[in-house]
Amino acid sequence: MVVRNDHGSSDYLDKICGKTDHPALCIATISRFLKGNPTVDNTFTASVEAASSFGHHALREVKKMAQRSSPGIRSTYQDCIGFYQTALDSFRKTLEADSGHDLGTMKTQLSSVITWIETCNDEFAESSGGPSSLESIANKWKSMMSDSLAIINQM
Repeated sequence: MVVRNDHGSSDYLDKICGKTDHPALCIATISRFLKGNPTVDNTFTASVEAASSFGHHALREVKKMAQRSSPGIRSTYQDCIGFYQTALDSFRKTLEADSGHDLGTMKTQLSSVITWIETCNDEFAESSGGPSSLESIANKWKSMMSDSLAIINQM
């Protein structure tokens, strides 16, 4: 059980998330995945689980958008579906590396998630000449990944 302060998060979780680029997002997204009193290790695991959960949400949204899109942009959505699925596989690899405390692999896998998200955004920019309709989803997901990487640096 996590000991809560007046803000709904533990003091130690505040300290861990306070060292990320997005402390409020870190606390809000990680809290429901945190098991037990927060430590850097279980906060990192919770951050990966939260980002993976959000990634599954993002994938569902991309699939819906692909179904509603015009034929000219549908292939870009289909590519993004593949990119997002590859990104989601990186979470599994990250948690496998976490069990052996392989920080290098963990950082590489999480960085690859950001790369896949950016690849999708870039493809939209090339195909439509404008920003991706997934930009807000992508930005939140990238922020969550940034926070996870910042937590690794506290290990």
